[in-house]
Amino acid sequence: MLLFFTTLDGRIGRMRFWLLFIGVSALLVTAMLAAMLLIVSFTSNVEWIGSWWFNLFLILLSYPPFVIYVKRGHDRNLPAWVMAAYYGAVIVQQMLSKLGWLGITPDQHWYSPGNLIAEIVMALLTIAGLYLLFELGFRPGTQGSNRYGPDPLARQFRTNTTRVRRRVVEDNGAA
Repeated sequence: MLLFFTTLDGRIGRMRFWLLFIGVSALLVTAMLAAMLLIVSFTSNVEWIGSWWFNLFLILLSYPPFVIYVKRGHDRNLPAWVMAAYYGAVIVQQMLSKLGWLGITPDQHWYSPGNLIAEIVMALLTIAGLYLLFELGFRPGTQGSNRYGPDPLARQFRTNTTRVRRRVVEDNGAA
């Protein structure tokens, strides 16, 4: 399974996408909670959770979902740069928020210039993320081979039909 995350090549179907997405998401939430508990219990400094080191840790944790998105995107015949652009935009937004250049200021109205820009950026990233989730999670993949590899469903169908043929030959031979 670890070899799956070592390359961006190949395609995965919707069922495998959802199983990996849910499993990896559960592991990542567990890892983030464990990291926060360790930080708070050993340093008693809650501010460290918002530090650059913790944000770097979160960026590193985003690699497995990125691989899953890219491979599912390949099944939809989407290039990897589409997912890289979305992930890059999220990381840039987080960095700008960390620097204080893009953030919501609680003492101002939501329509103040700084807050409005932050709200628009967050809305655009949310819309793009929901679109990608719909595109990858609910739409069928490209039928047949494409430039990213063979159809993952065709491979599964071929394996199942081979088993059925083998069983029929064994049943006919035994009779």
